[in-house]
Amino acid sequence: MKIEYVYSNPKHLLDSDNLSKTICDALKGVAYGDDSQIRRKEIILITRNEDFTIKGVPLTLQLADLFANKESFTIIRLRG
Repeated sequence: MKIEYVYSNPKHLLDSDNLSKTICDALKGVAYGDDSQIRRKEIILITRNEDFTIKGVPLTLQLADLFANKESFTIIRLRG
């Protein structure tokens, strides 16, 4: 599992442990039976105030809108 949280306002910076737990709990029973099935987890907090690239995610209109709106958002990638 790879979680990338993109934020612009430092007030919106989330604690990576809390972010991970919330996402893992939400995906339980949907993407996997139990979060104990997750073998590797990577959490990246990205500020818009620095240059960055997100590789391996196609730039869809939805993703472009997220970047244009300057709001915080999360990209979650799962491999099975």
